[in-house]
Amino acid sequence: MSWEEFAGHGWTRQGSPEQTVDSRSYLEGETFEKDGNILQAYILNPEPETLPAEKCSIAGIRVDTGTPEGKNIYINLPGGIVMGQSLEENVTEAYGEPVDRYQGEEGMVLTYEYGTYRSVTLGFDGEAGVLRSLDLKNTELPEEETLPAQTVPSEEVLEYRRPEGPGEKLADAVVQYDGVYYRLPVPVREMEARGWILNRQESDEILEAGQYGHGTLEKGGARLYTVLRNSGEETAASEDCLVTSLTGDLDTVKVPIVLAGGITLGMQEEAFLLAVRGEEYEKTENLQEDTAVYTFFQEGSQADYTEITLDGSLKLIREIRVVCNQDRELDLQTEE
Repeated sequence: MSWEEFAGHGWTRQGSPEQTVDSRSYLEGETFEKDGNILQAYILNPEPETLPAEKCSIAGIRVDTGTPEGKNIYINLPGGIVMGQSLEENVTEAYGEPVDRYQGEEGMVLTYEYGTYRSVTLGFDGEAGVLRSLDLKNTELPEEETLPAQTVPSEEVLEYRRPEGPGEKLADAVVQYDGVYYRLPVPVREMEARGWILNRQESDEILEAGQYGHGTLEKGGARLYTVLRNSGEETAASEDCLVTSLTGDLDTVKVPIVLAGGITLGMQEEAFLLAVRGEEYEKTENLQEDTAVYTFFQEGSQADYTEITLDGSLKLIREIRVVCNQDRELDLQTEE
């Protein structure tokens, strides 16, 4: 909704009036107040130029009624769901099963996704079991222009060659995904030829030269939310662009994924560390989620990497993410 309409309901932003939002981007966690009540909002700038925050749109809100500043905010959702009253079973009856269900120390969290940039997260109190928190987001950008009559794939797409086997090291960006070898970034059409379907309702239809967008690929019930890139010098249809990331995990994107050295989901920590012996990585631990993330960067680039998440309790790999933009501009900046 527009900033003016949101502010017209009495909400006032707490922050610098000089705040701006980059073109076709958004801010999150911006604080708004009304009668002593506080919520966090997403501020979206869908325009091609940087704008003052107050010229942008409100693209989502976060509310936690378990906090003093949020306890008096009343929210009524579709399907008769009411904050502070509805239970988990009421929500699943109204909206179906979520894409993710997480049981934390403070209660249950359900996540519903409707595309890469559209999601609803609902949190339930651990004692009473009632709906306590909401994170509702729609930061999907509108289409900038209609699809040209004809688009031409970039040289990078046309020159793509399918790998014949696994890579020798993680930096090779070769992934066996659902039984097929790909070298990232991989053309959308290459994945379509292997049975994946581009969900055009949940994907950017076109991308301008050098721009990134989002895409949803589906196959056999699996859904992959990924980032697309147009590496060419002309506007291109999404199917003529490149998939820059492949993901697999044990919870939501349950697609078999294998890396160099036979690294795969469910692999024991000891075997994983043996497989990456000699490779450099950064390790980050999340004590709250009881996970350890190992990040392997490709030489000379912070934009291309392999990220492997281990479960601290089970001592095994529960998520793998491979990102390879091969952004020549980023590479040049790194070399300078």
